[in-house]
Amino acid sequence: GIEMPLEEFDRLMCEQSEGKELKVVDGKVIAVEHEPTQVELLNLELSNLYVWFEEYDNQVKRYNRCQRLGIEYDKDIKQLDNQARVNANRITEIRKDLTLR
Repeated sequence: GIEMPLEEFDRLMCEQSEGKELKVVDGKVIAVEHEPTQVELLNLELSNLYVWFEEYDNQVKRYNRCQRLGIEYDKDIKQLDNQARVNANRITEIRKDLTLR
């Protein structure tokens, strides 16, 4: 194992709790910034796309309500629909990529 003073261990534990990774370099433990993996980045993008679709669904509901009530809708629904198609395709790509890993 690696021996170190308690103060050094405490400092490293604090840095780890702040999101840094602990690595052993030349027999010494150091804290480094976390570099996200490709899988983590894809999962983050997927999560952001799901959040976008939640807002899109809310906008579609608003649009439909405005249509029923004869009120003007303040956004471009065609632009939102086009973005939804792009985002849906991206979700499919990400899921496929994640299954291949």
